[in-house]
Amino acid sequence: TVTMDDENNVRFEIHPSKLRINYAWESTPMRNFDAEAGFIVPSADIPKGWGTYLPVLHIDLKIPSEHTIAGKRYAAEYQIFLIQ
Repeated sequence: TVTMDDENNVRFEIHPSKLRINYAWESTPMRNFDAEAGFIVPSADIPKGWGTYLPVLHIDLKIPSEHTIAGKRYAAEYQIFLIQ
């Protein structure tokens, strides 16, 4: 595993079959939220009546894809891990 950090508290990890993008996350949820700016870490808009945003813990970009759709494997896929 190769790890690189950037100035925005984002960590990039290169694994044999994926690139993982980690976002700095505090264990106290309100430290990740700014009243004016919203979430300091990336967040996902959750549809279907939940009406909320969930912060993103990390994203995995997998090359080649781990899953198939109708039997077809694609060049890549990404998985977003949220904190609920």
